[in-house]
Amino acid sequence: MQKSVRYLTFDIFRQFPEINHFVSTRLGGVSTGAYQSLNISLNTSDLPENILLNRQLLSKSTQIPASGMCFAQQIHGQNVIELKMSDRGAGQEEMTTAISGCDAMVSNTPDIYPVVMAADCVPILIYDPKHRAVGAVHSGWRGTVQKIILETLKTMHTLYDTSPKDIYVGIGPCIKAEVYEVGEEVVQAVKKSFGTEDDYLMENPSTGRKHFDLIYTNWQMLWEAGVPDSQIEVMPFCTFQSPDLFFSARRDGRHSGRFGAGIGLIAK
Repeated sequence: MQKSVRYLTFDIFRQFPEINHFVSTRLGGVSTGAYQSLNISLNTSDLPENILLNRQLLSKSTQIPASGMCFAQQIHGQNVIELKMSDRGAGQEEMTTAISGCDAMVSNTPDIYPVVMAADCVPILIYDPKHRAVGAVHSGWRGTVQKIILETLKTMHTLYDTSPKDIYVGIGPCIKAEVYEVGEEVVQAVKKSFGTEDDYLMENPSTGRKHFDLIYTNWQMLWEAGVPDSQIEVMPFCTFQSPDLFFSARRDGRHSGRFGAGIGLIAK
């Protein structure tokens, strides 16, 4: 067992003492081999007992109760689910109890912490301080072209009267465009969704292949929706290029672990 769990936080959220959040790394857990060491996903071939212990270690380090963390059966879609107190602890000990078929979760209930998993896809955390509501979004290429971040904002507006101008957003580590080569399926999906490939895709001059910029695309959607640029923070890490810090499905294949990002209102 390593001495301490290493996790990241967004500077942009530090001004709000009423919330707690994290972006985990792969450091400080008990998993071995390809999953070394802080794999927190039960949807892998890692030993379940290691994953559950890793979640407990993460809980202790972040001071977020493990029983308050809510996990989803992510499907690379655009479904957004509101979490209530009855959902507390969903997916914590078994995948069968995870929130079914969604890639974004929102809540305004204290002590509920939606957690999304990633290993190259973009984890995005949202806080609306005006209405005290949070959101956690998993946005891979499919979720990005389906504009799941905008679906999440729409859901928060419907449920909590959230306005884009009031929210603060943290965009977590993901695979960067410079190493994220994509095929024709993704190229066509980008063109169909955004009407152009300009800025969303870049061409590698040495290979002629296209690369998808997940960070820019999600940032652009937030900005166009009305979120002030000063209220969006992007972590600088590339999952693919940081093997000591993050799992990467593109780099490590089907035996890649998962790190997580979560946010919630602290119970009084």
